[in-house]
Amino acid sequence: PSDFSNLKQLTSLDLSYTNLDKINKEMLRGLDNLEELDISYNEINKLDDDSFIYNLALTQSILEMNKFDILIDKDRFKYLKIFRNI
Repeated sequence: PSDFSNLKQLTSLDLSYTNLDKINKEMLRGLDNLEELDISYNEINKLDDDSFIYNLALTQSILEMNKFDILIDKDRFKYLKIFRNI
C-alpha cells in the first residue's frame, strides 16, 4: 500500500520541491478522489503509461520544471480527463 492509502478523501496534493525522481501507479494508489496534483520542480524524467491509473478523478496536474526526456504524449494517458483536452 502507498503512504497515501488512508487519505481516500484527499482531493489536492502538493508534492512540488520534494526531489521526486519518479511517479508510479503504486505511489498514488488509494487516492481515488484526487483531482489536483502538483509535482512541479522535481527531478522526474519519465512518466509510465499507467502512472495515474488509480487516479481517475485527476483533472489538474502541474508537471513543470521537471527533467522529462521526451514530451508527454496525451494518448498515453487517455483514461484521464486531464489529458483529454490538450
